[in-house]
Amino acid sequence: MMLERLKIWWAKKFKISYSVGFLLIGLSLALQPASAQFMTGFEPAEGYVGAQGSAGNPPGSSQLVPQQGWQAQFSNSFDVHTYIDSEIPWTPQTGPELYTAPENPSGGEQFIALGTSDSSGGGSDVHSATFSGLVELSADYAPAYEFDNGIGNYNGALLARMGTTNVTGLYTCAASTATDRSGPWAFELWAFAQNGIKVVNWAIGYRLDGVEGFDDLEMEKWYRIGIVFDLDPASPTYRRIMQLKSQDLSKGGKIWIIDEPKGTSDEDLYIDGGSAGTTSPDLVRIYNVGNGTLSMFDNIYVGKPYDWQSTTDAPFAITSVTRGSEPNQTTITWSSLPSRSYSLESSTDLINWIEVNDSVVSPYTDDSLPPNPLLETIFYRVRDITP
Repeated sequence: MMLERLKIWWAKKFKISYSVGFLLIGLSLALQPASAQFMTGFEPAEGYVGAQGSAGNPPGSSQLVPQQGWQAQFSNSFDVHTYIDSEIPWTPQTGPELYTAPENPSGGEQFIALGTSDSSGGGSDVHSATFSGLVELSADYAPAYEFDNGIGNYNGALLARMGTTNVTGLYTCAASTATDRSGPWAFELWAFAQNGIKVVNWAIGYRLDGVEGFDDLEMEKWYRIGIVFDLDPASPTYRRIMQLKSQDLSKGGKIWIIDEPKGTSDEDLYIDGGSAGTTSPDLVRIYNVGNGTLSMFDNIYVGKPYDWQSTTDAPFAITSVTRGSEPNQTTITWSSLPSRSYSLESSTDLINWIEVNDSVVSPYTDDSLPPNPLLETIFYRVRDITP
């Protein structure tokens, strides 16, 4: 079952003064990942040194010695790049170039680029992480504008790993609609049936053909990709893949969630070894196949599953508060999303709140104000209560 799911608590407080007009009071919105075991955005404040301006011209190596606990599994290391004037040495089919990456709407100043400054190369880097209970592995991801040789291979990957064994994760590959090296791209899931047999319908894994948000995705654009699996030995779904997640990180972009994804024969999907497997990941792996491709990563997360935050075309805000023709009428307008449910509450002291209406859309006219000229101030707040 595919769901578009978003849970956000908005609390916008604004004050209506009946003697001096309207005063807006600030927005409070806090939504952060729950209990991360490992999380990094590759920022300078986290100890990462960027490679801004280090590529040179003609292209040369800007690869850095692995930082902050990362280990290179191939002979080359990852590149930490800054967005401003970042030039990544890359050799696509057309020949060497300095590539400028698209900016990540949810990123900071720096990101990781894995690929090749020649026609082969590639990159594979790992970092230790604790995977336990119901756990999510997710990251922001963007490919450059070309795939590996033709369309029959794969590009980048975000994996949970034990030693040299991929336990589960997400590869990226040509979409089911791709006709050449220029894309689009799709998810390719590293998954197994209950009996431990690998589920494959494409190059090396299970491609989610025709599934919105997981197939037919744009090149040179940032998405968030994620997988949730159960590592609780006491759970009846032990070792099962419980959720796949995808998000278009552009403003107004959708979030797609597949609960309890199924395989090619509608079977449950498991991590390495199936339900009786013994592998347990202790590494995060970011990977690029090389051969003229480039994969970019940012904001890697391992920990308890959390609700991803969508972005709107405009920040959540009360855009207007106007009095109606009647003394007890006030119209409140805020930036809202389609298919969302909102609750409007009022207060005279910011402590005791009364629900005005538990199912409102923007704009909303409140007719419940008492026509009392002695009532100097009233506050409102709007909450997103979509299940």
